[in-house]
Amino acid sequence: MKTFNKVITVEVSVDAIAKSLLDTISPEFKHREMLTESIIATALHTDKLGYIYNTLNGFTNDINFKVGDKVKTTKKAYMYKTESSREKSSSEYSVMENCVVIEVDEYRDAKLLLEYDHYNRDETIVRKQEWVNHTECSQIEPSIDLRKGTRTNGIHEDIYG
Repeated sequence: MKTFNKVITVEVSVDAIAKSLLDTISPEFKHREMLTESIIATALHTDKLGYIYNTLNGFTNDINFKVGDKVKTTKKAYMYKTESSREKSSSEYSVMENCVVIEVDEYRDAKLLLEYDHYNRDETIVRKQEWVNHTECSQIEPSIDLRKGTRTNGIHEDIYG
């Protein structure tokens, strides 16, 4: 089927979501109303009620990234990437480079944990990790199995090379 790549917003009352959740819990469970209220209140105050609504209705948000994917991102970090920044001892806000997906967590706001090259003042480059929103990333190479250092097609390749 054609991909539309559009998102819509639907307004649903919190009471309707609470009732739907309550209906999934056995009437024989004597604390089901208290449990429902606790779940809904917590989700409401942490801005996660949409996850409950989506789950109750069978909706999922597919994340098109998996562990081992090499990606590029628009996300920036403070580092000493240029000679000018090192000379001035003033870090610059620069795009993260050589990013690899380390973890995917669909329940976080920033769903991808990326490992990237971080440029230090002493001109060393270290690998750092940061959570990034998946909408700020695009895939640049096939997945790599981080445990084996191989691409998913089985051709051996150094993870960062």
